[in-house]
Amino acid sequence: EILPESFGRLVNLQYLDISYTKLRELPKTFGNLINLRYLEFSTPLTCLPEEVIGRLTSLRTLKISDSDELTSLTEGIGKLTRLRSLIVFFCPKLASFPSGVRYLTALEELEVFNCQNLMTLSESFASLTSLRKVEIKRCPKLLSLPEGIDNVPVVEIDGKDLNTFNQIHSIRSPVQSSS
Repeated sequence: EILPESFGRLVNLQYLDISYTKLRELPKTFGNLINLRYLEFSTPLTCLPEEVIGRLTSLRTLKISDSDELTSLTEGIGKLTRLRSLIVFFCPKLASFPSGVRYLTALEELEVFNCQNLMTLSESFASLTSLRKVEIKRCPKLLSLPEGIDNVPVVEIDGKDLNTFNQIHSIRSPVQSSS
């Protein structure tokens, strides 16, 4: 299935959930949804089309789920400079994140669940000073975290995955003063 090209005329659309559809591709006019703030989808695509995703510059939340064939996220994701939340789960073939994530300067939250082949998080995540929470669960092949990730206030890693992170030497915990 494919969305009609006319879908791109919904320029005032702000929230879109196209999860659990059988969409095989996104029309190029999908990039015309310049006011879209929330996008949630699952897709049989192997890669997100850069010419579409990179134009959704008002996006605040991108949630990608149950995308069995997705092997990579596009470098165009780096153009989403207003993105605050990136949530990726049940993408078993996703192996890494693109270096373009370094441009996600507003990103506050990264959640990655059940990405069975994810081996690395881009080192670029560590340079994102707005990042407040990183949550990783059930990513058994992920062998390391980016250098500098210890500057993120909240890092949650599924206990079963801790055995794979041999580079973790200490875990900081904020201490509250009782005075």
